[in-house]
Amino acid sequence: MTSTPRETIRRAVRTALRGADDAPPATDAGRTVFASRCTPLAPRLLPAILVYTQSERRDRDRGGGVIQRHLDVVVEVAAQGENADAGVDRLSMQVEAALDADPTLGGAVQSIAWESSEADYDGEGAQATAGLRLTFTAVYATVPPEDDDGPLPAGVYASWAPDIGPPHEPDYVDLADTPLPDVRPNDGTRGPEP
Repeated sequence: MTSTPRETIRRAVRTALRGADDAPPATDAGRTVFASRCTPLAPRLLPAILVYTQSERRDRDRGGGVIQRHLDVVVEVAAQGENADAGVDRLSMQVEAALDADPTLGGAVQSIAWESSEADYDGEGAQATAGLRLTFTAVYATVPPEDDDGPLPAGVYASWAPDIGPPHEPDYVDLADTPLPDVRPNDGTRGPEP
């Protein structure tokens, strides 16, 4: 099964935050970085990071069916203990640094940039858990899937009525490769032929 663009982005963020297998981890969470909000975070797993996606907005059509999208990627960091606040502050700085170091996530997006943070805190003393949700905006583009008739055309084509539609597509002219024809208004009169 093919990955969706959002799944690919979540995994790319997870990879950036875990660091390469043969290198030191990019954050204090080490390899405890999950590309899902559904992973339960038991105290023994902290500090940890969850990566998930939320809202997505259509920016604009880029032509040829290409749609530019802005996706909210949430990176939730959590730490426990008396220094939990300092722990999530440090994690958040490490997260920002790791994503700044690879702003295209290895080519998975056009860009990713930090937008906002929201803190959360629960419990007291050694049992206290602090969390911080960092929201990033990832910009990427999609094209509609190919249908049974093949890929979308790569150029702009033209034909003159009534010779339009699928039966006449072989007669279409690619406007990028052909000078525009001499077009005269159809006012019901015919002038002299050139």
